[in-house]
Amino acid sequence: MLDVKTWLETTGLDVGYVSFESPPPLPYIVYMEDVDCFGSDFSNDLVDRSFSVELYSRKPGSNAENLIEALLDEKAFNYTKNTMWLSSERCHMTVYNFTFTERK
Repeated sequence: MLDVKTWLETTGLDVGYVSFESPPPLPYIVYMEDVDCFGSDFSNDLVDRSFSVELYSRKPGSNAENLIEALLDEKAFNYTKNTMWLSSERCHMTVYNFTFTERK
């Protein structure tokens, strides 16, 4: 089972699950997870894990994006990427979405 928080921490950035009580200095990562358990023959032995990884940074195209994309490429995860400006926070948010299946 992949420990996503520890895996994301290999970027050297601060990583929080869902939120930070007090956000650290930019750039930093926040991630969320959805889980879908399923299987066959009365046994839920498979798990789809869907993640949203949000990178908060001063500008898009930063080295932090390269670090996250290298991790996703290393695991060969298919992912989507969207970037938006958050005027209230005065920063960019780049969101990566990916899903993978694991056996329990």
